[in-house]
Amino acid sequence: MAEENQSSLATRTTAPMLFCENCANLLYPECSSERSMLWRCNYCKTTEIHDDCKLVYVLNLKMKSDTAGEMALLAEFASDPTAQRDPEKRCPECKGHDVTCFVNPLGQQQEDMTLFFACANRNCRHVWEGKNVA
Repeated sequence: MAEENQSSLATRTTAPMLFCENCANLLYPECSSERSMLWRCNYCKTTEIHDDCKLVYVLNLKMKSDTAGEMALLAEFASDPTAQRDPEKRCPECKGHDVTCFVNPLGQQQEDMTLFFACANRNCRHVWEGKNVA
């Protein structure tokens, strides 16, 4: 059975590592101005035309959003005594006036400057976005 696992691993194909003919450094995939695939050496700057039989895989990683966890973390920010308070805002849940506000506090990739509010009342800890505030 161990031999079977090793042979199945050996039959899997992956993109080969390509090396520069001039300096023997690793070649990296690059897109030309004509949108064609090239291999480029970062050391000697030579390029080679991409052979279609050599595959290039692109791996796009995205962080899974844990909204409930993020909201719980924002609620913890509300207990920070140095957090900015907004006396004009009221919590929509408990109607309390002790509300903190944050702009992108979790370092999320947001293009806008959305305000997040968190109720500092220990019994409430409600969190909401600024655009949902009445």
